[in-house]
Amino acid sequence: CCGSLKDIPAYTAYLKELNALYHQYARYLLEGRFVDRDGFESDNPYVYVRGWKAKDGGLAVTLWNPTSREQCVKVRTEDGSEKTVHIMPESVDVAVLKEAQEA
Repeated sequence: CCGSLKDIPAYTAYLKELNALYHQYARYLLEGRFVDRDGFESDNPYVYVRGWKAKDGGLAVTLWNPTSREQCVKVRTEDGSEKTVHIMPESVDVAVLKEAQEA
């Protein structure tokens, strides 16, 4: 814990990417509610997929691929819609599965 982020440039770049994802998907990740695995299922056990529900009813998932290989995962919502996501090795991503509900 000595030094600064300048001493660990790769980690600094990683944190910058994570922070960008948080802000890009703020309505889900920061303002929404964590729903774990409620409302969807995924077909790849090597990718950790967890859900976030926005206040307006939209649904997004965070994906983490801790493996050393690119992974493909199909995520299916309870209403039957599907999204296939390719995620690079040792990376995280966010996918929107369901936009806001119509008023």
